This record gives sequence, structure tokens and C-alpha cells, in this order.
Amino acid sequence: MLYILLIIACLAPVVPGIMLARKNGFSPHWYWLSIIPFAGFMIMMIMYVNAPVDDTSKTQEEIDAEKEKRRKTAFAAIMAVVLVFGMLLFIDVHFLTD
Repeated sequence: MLYILLIIACLAPVVPGIMLARKNGFSPHWYWLSIIPFAGFMIMMIMYVNAPVDDTSKTQEEIDAEKEKRRKTAFAAIMAVVLVFGMLLFIDVHFLTD
């Protein structure tokens, strides 16, 4: 069961990540790293944080606030994924072994 979730976790961010990379001017070829567990998700979060902010009508303070909001959102998403799969691994190792 855990292996299926791990495969899904590796492959789930590939398509949204490629779309995000193309939208923001990054190379979508970074997503071959998704063969490493959670690497695609981490790359997607890094691209989300480093994506350019539409600054046509925003002040520098608003741009900085948007970047800080992105950092906090990415950190929260990464921690949530790590904690959920950490709990699943703990449950798998301690309760589902023979």
C-alpha cells in the first residue's frame, strides 16, 4: 500500500509542474528528477516560490509580501507532505509487518 502511495507521490506533481514551469519561463526538463521520491514536488515548490510576480501595478512592499506569502505556502505544503508520508511509513513499518 505504501509503495502505491509513494509512486503516486512521485508522479503526481509531474503534469502540474511542467505546466507551472512553462507558464513561468522555467525549463520543464527538471521533472525527470521525479523518479526520485518527492523531488518533483520539491522542484514544483521551488518554481512556485521563484516565479516572477506580476509587478505592473504593485509597489515593492506588495511584491515582497507576495513573495513571503509564497515562501510560507511552499514551506507549509512541503511539511504537510513530509508529515503525512512519514506517518504512513510509521504505520506501515510498525503495525502492518508480520
